[in-house]
Amino acid sequence: MAKLLINLKELLKIIVKNNEVPEIIKGIYVNGRTVSIVVKPNSILPEIKANFDLYVVEDNKLNVLFEKSKAQMIYMALKAGSNVDKVDGLRLTNEGILVDFNTIIKDKVNGAEIQQISIDDNGDIEMELKVL
Repeated sequence: MAKLLINLKELLKIIVKNNEVPEIIKGIYVNGRTVSIVVKPNSILPEIKANFDLYVVEDNKLNVLFEKSKAQMIYMALKAGSNVDKVDGLRLTNEGILVDFNTIIKDKVNGAEIQQISIDDNGDIEMELKVL
């Protein structure tokens, strides 16, 4: 068994560096297990700040919960303007996004499976990997 430790802030830096971030996203900030994203949809509308809280749920999946007051707006924006639904291992719901890391890594990492995942209040993520 192997352990992988990474901080949420560092993980998001890696994701942003390796993916094209849409122009409408003006900032991504992390405070513990809460991620805030500032979006400026167009020149007429004001900037919108949306908060997302991360929790581990059944089967070691990560649940990214939308801010309750803006959940429907965030859901509709992601449904209409992103490819979240097309990514294997991501499931968009009205409340957030469910992330299944085992599905995401199955074709990219041979011989390993995530046995357990946890995230603490500081945003530190720990994954226990089983070598197959």
